[in-house]
Amino acid sequence: MRREFAFALVAFLAAALAAAQQAAAPNATAPSANTTSRPYQVGGRISAPVLTHSVMAKFTDEARRAHYQGVCIVALIVDAKGRPQNVHIVRSLGMGLDEKAMDAIRKYKFKPALMDGKTPVPVMVTVEVNFHLYSR
Repeated sequence: MRREFAFALVAFLAAALAAAQQAAAPNATAPSANTTSRPYQVGGRISAPVLTHSVMAKFTDEARRAHYQGVCIVALIVDAKGRPQNVHIVRSLGMGLDEKAMDAIRKYKFKPALMDGKTPVPVMVTVEVNFHLYSR
């Protein structure tokens, strides 16, 4: 049951990430020759990165004992090679869960965002990490 939930959560996060990024920025500017390393927003000529590998964030013992749950929002840049960079918390949960969420996201792998369907570019994205306890 836990494995099925993990796969369902990963699929949901990937779909939510793509939808949120497409809705967040309808237009993107074209890169200039000397600013190709700056991150773009998904939309217009910029496609969303595709999550190809994810890791489930673990609960801390403290949060588990307190039956503490919630959603942590993490912002990051997916670079032109599909690697997470500049991972940081946008909405904190505390009890060590923020660090667990960032640790998991740093292990994610993406198919990079593309400009005009050809050129890999870095993009800004956000990911919701849902910490939810299920009783057996």
